[in-house]
Amino acid sequence: CTVTNKNSSRFGKFIEIAFDKTGTACNAKVETFLLESTRLNKQPTGERSFHIFYEILSGAYENERKICYLGNSTARDFKMTGMPGLSNHCDGIDDANLYNDLMKSMAQIGFTANDQINIISTTAALLHASNVDILSINDESSSIKTDVASFSHFIKIMGITEENLDRIICSSSIMIRKDVL
Repeated sequence: CTVTNKNSSRFGKFIEIAFDKTGTACNAKVETFLLESTRLNKQPTGERSFHIFYEILSGAYENERKICYLGNSTARDFKMTGMPGLSNHCDGIDDANLYNDLMKSMAQIGFTANDQINIISTTAALLHASNVDILSINDESSSIKTDVASFSHFIKIMGITEENLDRIICSSSIMIRKDVL
């Protein structure tokens, strides 16, 4: 919800990470989808992040909340949805009702219950990721702050290890032709 448009989705990117048989990340690809990626971590005063986050937090059923490690969490419990100055609602929008409509729509177009929970849990993982800090050690090194519940929730939902996530997030390489730097 933006100040001028209740149904604004803005712009962003999709990152596809490939894993080998051992669960090690081996490749990544970025695709642009015209969703504003900055809306995941910062919104102008009076606006809110993507609708789906508020819909899940308002409408997810108890079993879905358990799978997504949401418990009784609300939008205020996550950095991306609870920053000071953000609006947690839009006038005339019923997030819980929209969540129910979304789930019904996914079923109607052929998404299985398993497909649906995979989509919802992956989206919830983004909420948890917003509560995880990356600490700068020096100009060339960083580490993930792992002592918050959201960190363990994120890696459980995503099915990755702490070590693999640290390697993916906190290290970089550049490929020039076939050489990795």
